[in-house]
Amino acid sequence: MTAAKRMQIFFPMLAVAVVGLSLIANPKMRLFSRAPDSRFQPPPRYPTVLGAAPMAGDDGRVAASHLFSRPDHVLPPAPVAGFKLKTSWVLKPFNLGIHNASKASPVIDDTGIYAGTDAGWFFKVDFEGRKIWSFFTGDSDRGIHSTAAVDQDFVYFGSYNGFLYCLRKDTGDLVYAKKMGDSIGASVMIADGFLYLGIETHGPNETDDGFAAKVRARDGEVVWLSEWLGANTHSTPALDAASGTVILGANSDRLLGLDAATGAVKWTLSVGGDIKGTPAIVDGVAYIGSWDRHFYAVKAASGEVVYKKELKSRIMSTLVVDQSEGVGYLVAEFETSAIRLKDGETLWAFQLARELDIARSSPVLMQDPAGRKGLVLICSFWEICTADAKTGQVISKINTGVFNSSVPVIYKGRAYLAADSEQGLWSLDLTP
Repeated sequence: MTAAKRMQIFFPMLAVAVVGLSLIANPKMRLFSRAPDSRFQPPPRYPTVLGAAPMAGDDGRVAASHLFSRPDHVLPPAPVAGFKLKTSWVLKPFNLGIHNASKASPVIDDTGIYAGTDAGWFFKVDFEGRKIWSFFTGDSDRGIHSTAAVDQDFVYFGSYNGFLYCLRKDTGDLVYAKKMGDSIGASVMIADGFLYLGIETHGPNETDDGFAAKVRARDGEVVWLSEWLGANTHSTPALDAASGTVILGANSDRLLGLDAATGAVKWTLSVGGDIKGTPAIVDGVAYIGSWDRHFYAVKAASGEVVYKKELKSRIMSTLVVDQSEGVGYLVAEFETSAIRLKDGETLWAFQLARELDIARSSPVLMQDPAGRKGLVLICSFWEICTADAKTGQVISKINTGVFNSSVPVIYKGRAYLAADSEQGLWSLDLTP
């Protein structure tokens, strides 16, 4: 072998070795965490309880009434002064871009802003962008992509390290942590003093699986674990209180209805692709999109399909509903649509700015003093925009400099967004 050929082989091998060592040494360069060597034991032997501690108070805790987060997308429009975006402050760094997955959305009430990051930190931030307290989950290589739920005193969230956490809102002190599975990517839904969440397990040779869980918020006591879902779940559960049905999707191309009291499967609907979003439930009908590019309306009590409509691209986000208008707003990978709920007909749609743009984030609905309704949503790879809810016409844009997958949250006239990578937690004024 000539010296020239040896050099041609040597330098590529050296480059591969340098990249490999960098990935090992620097967690920020890894997109995904390694799966464990063996699969966990199935329910009911699982999960293991670690660090549980009772909390004071009764079982009647409910989510804050003004809370907007992924588990609940059926809310009145948020009041704003106008639809023009203006940056008020940015807290950097925030997410570090460790994982190629949707980021946790902020959760906000009168006490502050709560959000997890993909570096494993959970923060409470005040309304001027100052950190009040922080909590580290102890595993920066497996961060937080689960949007939290809050009640009067506590904040609850899952992490990709497999733990469910409960912290005090005032101090950030740990109340309990429970090892629920290998990872938790779905957000936490709270209702009537109970938490509902999807759990993931990882095994060798593509034997990943998952299940749903109901946990008592007061002390972390597990009420039930569902049967295996057949694949991981990134879908946050939704509750149809009228029929007592918990609905969630899984990467096994299924939508499932579970008995809210026992966790038993009431019905299963097979579709043509993964289901990543959260069902939006209105008058006993669950609305959900799939990676099979279809949008489904399903009776919550029985799983009977009311209709399904094909869109132009895969759907990862959750429908945002305006009940007074009978319209839902949905962001698919390459387009945003206004959909008439009664029959699934598209009222308007607009494409994202470029073919390479991919959207994962749901919009948020707002209303100005004149009664006009608008949306805050992702309109291109780097841009957050506002649009007229009647026509879809874009009104205002802000360039964040990075891909965004967190759901915007509007609170007291401002929009908040946890951007991907290191571009920070954004606070945006909405002005006339």
